[in-house]
Amino acid sequence: HLKKAWKLLILKIDAKKSEINEQETEYNNSKSQGLKKNGINRKKLQRSKEAFKKLELQALDRAENKDIALGTSKLNYLDPRISVAW
Repeated sequence: HLKKAWKLLILKIDAKKSEINEQETEYNNSKSQGLKKNGINRKKLQRSKEAFKKLELQALDRAENKDIALGTSKLNYLDPRISVAW
């Protein structure tokens, strides 16, 4: 199940990369032609880049946390040494 989810995430990242490349090309074309929808293309490109960063962060989190069982009581455990320091 984890391998399937990981592959799906990688596919999403690859799809977002290609979408960003297409949008950059469209933005550059509209910019060079001086079209009015240049601002719309810029916003669309920015949103796609933010979504891409979010997907990369999600992949990084999954890679780092795949050995840790977050569903256990470790998630809710607060070390008393840390709470005393606060």
